[in-house]
Order: sequence, then structure tokens, then C-alpha cells
Amino acid sequence: MFLINYLFKLFFIYFIVASNQTFCMAQSNSLSEKIFQLNNFNMSKGITNNSHKNYGLSYNNVLLLNSGHKNIDNNAEIFSPGKSSVIQTFRLTLNYSWLSVFLEPYKINHKDLFNTYPVSGSYHHNNHSGASTIFKEKGLRQSQILIHYKNFGFGYGKVNHWWGPGFHSSIVLSSNSPSQETYSFGTFKEIRFKSFGFYSKIIGMPYKNQNGNQIYFSGIKSQLTFYSNPIISIGINRAYYSGIFPEHYVNDWEMTDALNLVVEPLFGQSKTGLSYTIDGTQGFDDWDEILSVNLKLIFPDDKIELYAEIASDDNRANLTDLRAHWDHTLGYQLGLIKELNFYHKNLLFGFEYTSTRESNTFKSSFFRANPNASNFYSKGLYDFSTYEGRFMGAHSGSSSIDYVMLLGLISNSNSLLLTYNKEKNGIKHKEFPELKDEISLAFVKKIDFRHSVFIKAEYEKINNFRFLNLESSKSNLLFLGYTFHFIR
Repeated sequence: MFLINYLFKLFFIYFIVASNQTFCMAQSNSLSEKIFQLNNFNMSKGITNNSHKNYGLSYNNVLLLNSGHKNIDNNAEIFSPGKSSVIQTFRLTLNYSWLSVFLEPYKINHKDLFNTYPVSGSYHHNNHSGASTIFKEKGLRQSQILIHYKNFGFGYGKVNHWWGPGFHSSIVLSSNSPSQETYSFGTFKEIRFKSFGFYSKIIGMPYKNQNGNQIYFSGIKSQLTFYSNPIISIGINRAYYSGIFPEHYVNDWEMTDALNLVVEPLFGQSKTGLSYTIDGTQGFDDWDEILSVNLKLIFPDDKIELYAEIASDDNRANLTDLRAHWDHTLGYQLGLIKELNFYHKNLLFGFEYTSTRESNTFKSSFFRANPNASNFYSKGLYDFSTYEGRFMGAHSGSSSIDYVMLLGLISNSNSLLLTYNKEKNGIKHKEFPELKDEISLAFVKKIDFRHSVFIKAEYEKINNFRFLNLESSKSNLLFLGYTFHFIR
């Protein structure tokens, strides 16, 4: 029933908007999206087609050279687990009034893999130290078939998702993990009605954890934008990890059950007595919920973008519980981007700060996960919120802080981005937290209509590597990417 109710609401909005004939194409990229795409080879936050044509075909070739530990965040299948990697893909795009097809088959060859070191709990899945050795040599990435009408529709494919306002990290979902099988329905492009824009989509991703249990990620992403000065966008994301766990008396659970979670009551006490809640509790269950709210302000005249997100890794029993313990499982993100005109080029300044660290008021007695675990990505039932060994949310992982500063120079054909990034991992759970410093320089060159190149040099040093005192590791990474457009 929830599918029918949700679709009814969406199509009710559709008929209101259609009667005014004010549909628009996708919102133009914000500064954060522009930075993300320039700093990550051939990636985008979601699958969009910015070409005026309804078809395209391109070839991509990537070479990675690495002198140290595993490296690269937020690039899905493009990852550096060894001294060298070669990645080749073909990308086909077909875009029509009711059908959109995005196909990208890939082939990867990794050589001289670095060791995987045993680290406890969720910290085993950090990209640089204990990430999994699961690497598929070939398959589909960022591929999807959409059937839609007036921007509403259904989709199926193997993709990953970016659910957040930032350019460097995302707490709920990010492009850090490889592409996953995804079912989706809702709006695939923003719908405009006068000064308002609306977007909402539900997704479901079925997969199995390392113990062979069937689990599901289900979530809803919604955003409302008011086009004024400044442009104001408010987004809400609600996501669940759930599944079949006979040892926890959950034997009957399907995709529709997982999708239904995203439209159920916010407070646990309202779920008391449901089939999946634990008897004798105030609606406690074995699921892992993340709820986030974000706000973005864009000042078009001043070319300034401000954004903030606050996320909770646990639901509250009732309103009294929320008032008393509102901050005990919170994470957050803050960001600022400024653009200036500089000798016929655009000069960009950016800053972003993300935290999944527990607050000082955190008490395990009010948290339904392992009392010794952190509040984000902490449940082993879901492989600590990972897919194929990579975090599906923030790449910095549990109990971490991650901040980045960026300076960029952009023209029509050339882009140069300098970033400095600092991470701290295991802040409240390890005697010697890992301390990562990274500096990178990325250059993007559009040679002509058909050819473009991506070059990135990165130096990364980690102190207290693997959370061992005085241990350190360095990675010198060279990232070379080339794209040839057969049809563009």
C-alpha cells in the first residue's frame, strides 16, 4: 500500500504542476557539484546527461600508479589497491522523452596489491588500511535504465548515489563504494512550479552481507528549493539497513518490507508490536536508521554557496527521548564555497568539515547498537554500512572528523584544483587515532570536442597507521585519465 500512497502523492503534485506547464530540466550544477565532478574522474552526483543531444558514446582509460597504501575516495570502482591499476570503460547514453539508458561496462586490472591489515570492527573498512580485497575485474558501473514521463518514473541498474550537499564527503550515501543493484522510483529531475522546485525519490538496494544474509538498503531523498535571492534548498534523507537474520528471529523480510520503512513513523514507540520489533521494548529493532536534514543557500550575485547537514544514526523512542538526548548520535557537515572572476577565469575557494564523532553527551545506554561501538556505521550485521568492503557513507568512517580546503582556477577548457585534506579516525575508540594528511593537485583539460584528459597527483601520509603508535605510511599517487568521445 505504501507504494500506491506514495505514487498517488507524487502524481497529485504532477497534475498540479502540469496544469501550469512549468516543467524544467535538471537544476544547473551548484558550485559543490562542479567541484565534485572536476576532482573525481568522469563521476557525477547521480546520473545526468548535460548534452543537448539525446545520445552519446565515449571511451575512458585510467592509469593509477601508487607507491604506498591503498588510496582514492569517492570514485566507486576506480580505486587504487596496489602499485598499478588500469581501468577501461565504454559509456553509452540514450535519452528520449520516456526512456533513458546509461550503460558503462568496465574492465579493471590491478597489480601488486598491498596487504590487508586486520583492524577491529568498522575500522577494518577504511580505504587506506584495511579495505576489502574484493575487486571485480569486469562488470557494469554507473549504469541504469529509466522509464519516465514528465520527470516521474522507475529505474533499475547498477549505480551508486550521493545524498548530501557537500563536494568531499556525504554521511548517508556517497560514491565511495562500488555501483550497486538499485531499484528506484519517483522524480528523476527537479520539477519547477513558479519559484519552487521539488524532487523526491525512493530507492532499494538488495545485497548480501559477508555472512550470506539477505539485507536491504532502502531510503527516500527529498528536496524543496525556493528560487529567490538567495536560492534556498532544504533536503531530507531517511535511510534504513534491514534484512533477514534467523539468529535474531527475522525469517521473513522482502524488498517491499524494506521500502515500507522509509514512510513509517519517526519515533520507535509508535512501532511497538510490529512484526519486526523486539517484544517488550519501546519499538526497538535490529535495523540501522540514518536520518538527515540539510540546508543550502546559494547567493547568485555574490557567487557564494553555504551548506549544512545534520544527521542522526538512531531513532528516538518518543518526543521526550528526543528532547532529553537530542544530540547523542548526531553527525554533521558544514561547507562554504566562493567564486571570483580572475583574468577571464573563475577562482574558487572551498572549505568543508564533516564529523561522525560521538558527542560528549553520548551514552551507550540510550543507543541500540553495540555499547562499545561508535554511533555511525557500527552494526556488524550490515558489514558496518559497507558494500564490497567500502563505506557506503562518509569515506572517513566511524568516530571521525574530515575537513578539506580547496583552491581552484577554472576556464572553459582548463581546470586546476589544489586541495588539502585532514582526517582523524577512531577518535574516541582507539588509544592512538589515525591522523591522515593529504595534498593533491588535479588538472582537467578539454583538448577539443572529442578529447579530454584528467591528471591528478596526490601525496598522503598517515600517522598511527592501523592505530599503532608511531607507525606511519605514505602514498604517492598518480592518477591519469583520458576520455575520447565518439559521439557527444
